[in-house]
Amino acid sequence: MVSPKDKEQKYVTPEFTNSQIAEDEGVMRFQRRTERRILARKARFGLENRAEALALAPLFVSPRHIEMPDDGIPRGNALFNCLGYKIAYLRKEKGWLQKDLAKETGISVSYISKLERGYQIEGVTLDILLTLANVLEVTLKDLFDFSKEDVYFAYYRLKIHSYS
Repeated sequence: MVSPKDKEQKYVTPEFTNSQIAEDEGVMRFQRRTERRILARKARFGLENRAEALALAPLFVSPRHIEMPDDGIPRGNALFNCLGYKIAYLRKEKGWLQKDLAKETGISVSYISKLERGYQIEGVTLDILLTLANVLEVTLKDLFDFSKEDVYFAYYRLKIHSYS
């Protein structure tokens, strides 16, 4: 008869016994997934490179029709959009998946996904934002520090989404 301890040993793969190797595997999985998505988009639209993908953007919305505040401060849904993209950028800069950030912060993956997509969530509190800032190793001020381009693209994305 096989003991439960032997069963556990049987199903443990040696490459995941070391946490560093498991972490590297997660980063590689993220990079492979990103590359697969880029290839799929290139194939779908018959694109050769990323520059061609950017060239498609004016077909959806003309930049002249983007209404943006003169002071460059995002308001309303644009603020949530900027914040979401900032969180996603900082997470990707660390090479983390959403589930890695969820594990570190104690916030659910679906909640982080909604935050990153710029949804206006009722339960976003200062406590959650401070936790995210601490885990991402930035200040709260850095989370809300948006360049003029960030604000412009937030309004641009909102305009594109208004057509769907």
